[in-house]
Order: sequence, then structure tokens, then C-alpha cells
Amino acid sequence: MAGFEVITEALFSYVEGDDWPKLETSLREIVGTLQAASARPSAVANGESPAFASYERRRTVAQAWTTEREREDIVDRLSNLLRSADASQRKAEAKALIEPFQRLANQALWNFEQPSEPLPRGVLELCKAAP
Repeated sequence: MAGFEVITEALFSYVEGDDWPKLETSLREIVGTLQAASARPSAVANGESPAFASYERRRTVAQAWTTEREREDIVDRLSNLLRSADASQRKAEAKALIEPFQRLANQALWNFEQPSEPLPRGVLELCKAAP
């Protein structure tokens, strides 16, 4: 999920090493993407939003952040982090925001590892037979 991995990495960089410029750049990108998706649900449905370019990405976000309220809350928290001038508050909020993005990344990995279509007949046996 291009963009979502970047924000997670940027949150870690800020929490662990005070790399605010990296986080600020990532926040501006992801907040704009998520706000556009909220303002124009049809853009999400049509895959016009880069973060939601495929059905799999839209499904992953819906599975990780299960309610519209949760998605709105995350956007609000990201926006507030971007506007905050208090470094200690920024650090605490950045640390708290890592968890929802880790859930999103975990869901993406789970969806990748657990395809919705079963393997073709005989593939599993071939994999077991390989050295």
C-alpha cells in the first residue's frame, strides 16, 4: 500500500529520532489522500485515489479500520499532528498513531498471504515435493 508504509516509517523515524521533516512530508501526502477519499467516496470506489488504486487496497483499509468513524478519527489525528506546535504532544500522538498503521500493514500482509482464491489443484503437492 504505497503511502501507508511510508507514513508508518516516518512515524517511527520521528518517534525514535526526531525526523520531523520526513514525517511532515508524509503527513501532508497521506492526509490529503485520506481527506479526498472521504470527501469523494466515488473516487475510492472508482480507484481514482492513489492509496485506493485497487479493490484489494480498499478492502484492506476497510478490514483494518472497520468503521467510518475510526477512519475519520485517524484523519483528524493526522491533521492535528500536522498542525501541532507542541513537540511533546506531537511525539505522543505520533507514537499513538503507529498502532493503527501497523494494523493496516498487518492486514495487508494477511490479505497477501491468504488469497481469496484457493491454489489450483496439485500446486500444494508440488510445493511439498520441492527440495
